[in-house]
Amino acid sequence: MTRTLSVSRSAGFTLLELLLALSISALLFSVLALASNTISSEWDSQNEILQDDVEQALYLLRLERSLQGMFPYTYRPQGGGGDLLLVDGSEDSLIWVSTLSPGKPGALNVWRLRNGEEEILLDRAPLAAGFKEDTMEWGDVERISGLAAIRIGYAAYNEADKKLEWIEEWPPEGAGEAFSELPKAVRVSFYRQRRVVQRRDAEFELMAIIKAENVETAN
Repeated sequence: MTRTLSVSRSAGFTLLELLLALSISALLFSVLALASNTISSEWDSQNEILQDDVEQALYLLRLERSLQGMFPYTYRPQGGGGDLLLVDGSEDSLIWVSTLSPGKPGALNVWRLRNGEEEILLDRAPLAAGFKEDTMEWGDVERISGLAAIRIGYAAYNEADKKLEWIEEWPPEGAGEAFSELPKAVRVSFYRQRRVVQRRDAEFELMAIIKAENVETAN
């Protein structure tokens, strides 16, 4: 009888250990599942950030190359008058001709950069003689995530002071219709919030040096 009682007690203790082991295993699986879900969410978040960074870098590189390739193209407007330089710039927008033409090397494109309501807009169109903005075949609008506004500045050479100065529009005020010079450089400041553009430092700046010198006249 003593032997039978001993075996019964041993079997009961083993069952308790099994239940305890199952409870611990279930707890471990729950912790691992929570950790896996957290890591997966963090990975997705970091992956989205990385994707945004890559898209932003490509956007800025394309914009910089397009500005560097600014071309002093002139055209004859409909209705007569003299030839006009196809560059129209302010603090909020810029239209220019560039030698950068994705998909068609050697062609000229008209590029257009501007502030939208709460975003920055960039698009382009093949260049045609007799430029008219509202009839150009503009492509899809590119947008840059995370940024809401820009301010553009133009570098001009001051003959009196013999140095460069930044101005807010191009062609410069009072230049006249016959003016056919490009800015020495273009600076684009990027902001995250449109409403605080005037009061907050830029998130970052892009500056492109313009190297073109010759003028081409539209036929």
